[in-house]
Amino acid sequence: MTLKKRKKLKLLQHCYQKVNPRNGEVAYTLGMLYYNQYQQQQQTNHNQQSLASLLRQAKECFHMCLELNPYDVEAMMGVAQISNAMSITKDEIYWNEQIVLLLSQSGDEAQATTNKKIKKTLMASACSNLGTLRPEIEIQYYQKALQYLQPDDNFQLRYSLGSAHASRQKYQLAIESYKSALLVLVPNHHQYHHKKKTLQNLYRVSFHHIQTNLYPNGFTSQEQMITALKQVMGEINYQQLVVSTTNG
Repeated sequence: MTLKKRKKLKLLQHCYQKVNPRNGEVAYTLGMLYYNQYQQQQQTNHNQQSLASLLRQAKECFHMCLELNPYDVEAMMGVAQISNAMSITKDEIYWNEQIVLLLSQSGDEAQATTNKKIKKTLMASACSNLGTLRPEIEIQYYQKALQYLQPDDNFQLRYSLGSAHASRQKYQLAIESYKSALLVLVPNHHQYHHKKKTLQNLYRVSFHHIQTNLYPNGFTSQEQMITALKQVMGEINYQQLVVSTTNG
């Protein structure tokens, strides 16, 4: 932690503990500082007691926010993140569901006190989290999350939706989701692994779709199969898959 951040942390701790412990803004900011510090130290600090202490302090701050304002959806997301870090799945599901419930109710106090941009971000995050946490209804949550994102945003969510469709043998929907995931990938070397994996999955669901719906009796030639794959996958995606497979 930098000197500037340490000073900020000490100031907030003083305000929270000595000046006004029932100030929601101070409690939330302090809670986020504890949580961010936990995330940073988790990579290098193997002192489990220290990490657990940061999570407990962050959780205490977020619960104070909710004691002061039961409609504080940002604090709810904070508790949900802490629950995830503590592997308390039941609580993580509960708080994400509360966020979705409150922000879905028109005229609710949570609506009135939450910035529209923050609301969209929280709804997308909560729905995406619930898709992961509740695989039996993951498609419903992933689709809802996408409603709150920009058209060119969030590769992982689109990829997850494609995988959810594929696992249910909804190949055409899986194809569309994987294609949309490829469209939002930023073209750089950091994304190469994601792109290759998505292309491979797109190939698999396209092949199943072709076998099931277009050529149930089999192909008459390899050329026919390749032509069909290009049409379903998109020629550019097919060529990029060939290149990535050739290059390893």
